[in-house]
Amino acid sequence: MRRALLVVLAAGAVFSLLYLSAWGDKKGFVGKAAPEVALASSLNSAGKPSLSDLRGKVVLLEFWATWCPPCRASIPHLQRLHDTYSKKGLVVLSVTDEDLGTVREFVLDHKMTFPVGIDDNARTMTTYGIQSIPAAFLIDTAGNIIWQGHTMQLTEQQVEAALKAVRA
Repeated sequence: MRRALLVVLAAGAVFSLLYLSAWGDKKGFVGKAAPEVALASSLNSAGKPSLSDLRGKVVLLEFWATWCPPCRASIPHLQRLHDTYSKKGLVVLSVTDEDLGTVREFVLDHKMTFPVGIDDNARTMTTYGIQSIPAAFLIDTAGNIIWQGHTMQLTEQQVEAALKAVRA
């Protein structure tokens, strides 16, 4: 029984590493203009955030779902980035295609204070080619994607470099 548990845990660890490393290779959007987001509604923001309204700020656009364990695991990382860098020009915008009631309860329970958008019929997720979550895009002040990958792979150094480029 103990050996079977170890095998399952080891297989899970290997799968996780392969999954994370695969994300690092997918750079199809890097260097391109970020497509606009189509949000039906939002939480923790005045109105529905749009990338055009956020031009001039560095945006971390993240796609997730309440039922997704890796998405749940990334929430403290996102909250830390928001808490540390929002006053320096970073906007964390988290997008899900779930219904507002489910998301509202989840956001309150998990004390998420950054903007959370409800994707209109998954239009934004489709536009960004999202096939697995969590997925994230770092967008510079001109609206161009400068980083893309698994949410947990984004480092504070990468965020600081993007914000430093704004001040330069």
